[in-house]
Amino acid sequence: ITGPGGVLWGANSFLGIINVISKDAEDIDGVEGALGYGDGPGSAQSFRAWVLFGKAFTLPRGPRDWKLKVVQHLSYETFLPPRHSVPLTLSRSPAPLPPGPTIYGPITEGLPDRNQILNIDGRLSYGPLSLSYAYPIGVLNSTVSFGNALAAPPVNPMTLGLTGQSIRNGITVLDRYLTLQYRDRFLNDRLGLDAKVYGIEFYRDIQAVSISPSILAPNGLSFSASVRSYRIGGTVDGDVTLPRNRLLFGGEAFYEWVPEATVSFPTTEPARLPLGCPLAPGSTYSMLSYVPGCPLTFVNGTNRAVVAAYVSDQFRPLQRLVLDGGVRVQAGLGDRPYQGINGSPVVVLGSAAVVWNFFQDMHLKANYATGFRPPVFNNTDSNGA
Repeated sequence: ITGPGGVLWGANSFLGIINVISKDAEDIDGVEGALGYGDGPGSAQSFRAWVLFGKAFTLPRGPRDWKLKVVQHLSYETFLPPRHSVPLTLSRSPAPLPPGPTIYGPITEGLPDRNQILNIDGRLSYGPLSLSYAYPIGVLNSTVSFGNALAAPPVNPMTLGLTGQSIRNGITVLDRYLTLQYRDRFLNDRLGLDAKVYGIEFYRDIQAVSISPSILAPNGLSFSASVRSYRIGGTVDGDVTLPRNRLLFGGEAFYEWVPEATVSFPTTEPARLPLGCPLAPGSTYSMLSYVPGCPLTFVNGTNRAVVAAYVSDQFRPLQRLVLDGGVRVQAGLGDRPYQGINGSPVVVLGSAAVVWNFFQDMHLKANYATGFRPPVFNNTDSNGA
């Protein structure tokens, strides 16, 4: 964004903004759907089905020309991840020790579990009010894990062959949200208002193989962690058309937090547990015993509250000359506050631009903009070990 519109969007707007306009109920006006199947080494045995319903209903005695609009989408996809052949990891130093010797076995093909994704999303609207939601459910797996470990079934000590079901290995990423929006225009289209309240759940489920099943470790070694983070908040955006001016204004407030998450190791072999496992009650130096699952902190709980306001004005003193100026003031409080000038939790962003249409459709632009983006909680509060 070459003008002060960047203060509305922050650091991510420096290369531009993508505006996604989803289908309206009247665009669909009925039911659409499709089935698909594909196969190959990339995504084997891939099946996908989706259905989309959209309809606008005129209610009796409704104000103005408001309609009840319904959009509902369902999709299901399942496929086998790519199957890679890599050297089998037999042994390596456990985390968080420095990297030590790694012992590899023969070239082995991984056998990952099937991926499955169910998407449930839609929108209900009545006049200027709309309710949007998305609730995906799924499991994502992969062949190769950290340290090139394979997702493969356990080893049969008698036949030395792979048997049973593969050890689960994958990172499931699902983001869920609920948004209530009011959007309308007033004063013969000279004043616009867009207000939202929302809630978001960022869902991360990790189940990863650390050491592949082998003769030395028939069941392999794996670990699991479920991480959730949340944000609730609201925004207000407005625009006013004035003589020679177009004024944008608004603000937002939200609270985001991450509950403490732990990682566990489903093994009872002390020699193969990572360092720092909590000792079980009654454990002694001669008879060490650990808490089952070896629960360790994966992400420390933390939070932040943010409030912000902005104003941006576009002034046209001449038909071919536009002057832009904008400022955004925001503050981050809580366990992870913003770090502005002199450690203040307040951050001020400003931008300005001059646009001169000097010949036909040719323009000269001069602009200046500032941006700010805080690190995500995973970078500040995860367990580095």
